Amino acid sequence: MTDDLLKGLWGTLANDATLAALLSTYTPLGGTAGPAIFFNRGPRDTTMPYIVLSGDANVEETPATERFSCGVDIFDESPSGISVLAIGKRIEKLWDFQTPSIANVTMLGIMRQSKTLVPDEGENIQHLHMQFIVRYCRNDLY
Repeated sequence: MTDDLLKGLWGTLANDATLAALLSTYTPLGGTAGPAIFFNRGPRDTTMPYIVLSGDANVEETPATERFSCGVDIFDESPSGISVLAIGKRIEKLWDFQTPSIANVTMLGIMRQSKTLVPDEGENIQHLHMQFIVRYCRNDLY
């Protein structure tokens, strides 16, 4: 279930032309080029700006209605934070208080929990962290 949910959330971002235009393009080895959106960490050979998604849920012993915490980290190399804020705003438009259609998942809604500009080691690297709460029904129980 978590895999379907993460892939679906990734798809809502990756398939948005406006967001894709704000991001760099990445081509995995032997793969097809697409917007630079990754799970858990960005590859070393990617260029900024890019997005890293992460999730935290225990679906082994959960009720039929599940709450899932999805982290979104946006990175860009620029002296101002304008690009990461623009990318964050687009993600909010796609997710915040929305109910995207995801295969094999009955979505109840997504809500932004927090949004923080995070200091980074590189002085010109801008990092925006956003946390979303995703509520959905576990179809695998029925």
